[in-house]
Amino acid sequence: MLSHELQHVAKCVRGLCYYLPKKNDSYDFDLVIVRHDRDRERDNKKQARAMACASVSREETPVIGVCTNLALLPKPFLVGILLHEMTHLAFNLMGSQKAEVDVDVTILELVPEANYQYEDVTYRDRVSGKSRKARNLQRVDGEFADFCLGWWAEKCHDGKVVAK
Repeated sequence: MLSHELQHVAKCVRGLCYYLPKKNDSYDFDLVIVRHDRDRERDNKKQARAMACASVSREETPVIGVCTNLALLPKPFLVGILLHEMTHLAFNLMGSQKAEVDVDVTILELVPEANYQYEDVTYRDRVSGKSRKARNLQRVDGEFADFCLGWWAEKCHDGKVVAK
């Protein structure tokens, strides 16, 4: 994954890190690591919708592993997927493994202004250059995506989000 693509994903996570704690303290992470993940690349080759995965390290640090194609999605899908993964992180750090539907319900209740939903998207694979269709990807409203990727997300560099 190219550095500027990973930085674009990290910028989105940074925006969410500043917005979501205002909605619920469970999202107040000290640090989130955004990392290019070879397993996500492998999974994305098999299934077009496999883009990201949340986990918590042994040191209790939230990590979002991503594939290259995530950065190439339209902004509403990028933000929707990362919002979903950050909700998984919040549950994981509370010691709770929630089903996908519970994560979705939490987002719908906590962030109604995002207009969170699922939709199909077609994107051009970065490696092969071929067009791929991913079915049922998480997405948010375009205005909410722009808000999360706004100037303040770019300006804030307090070390809360680290791209590796």
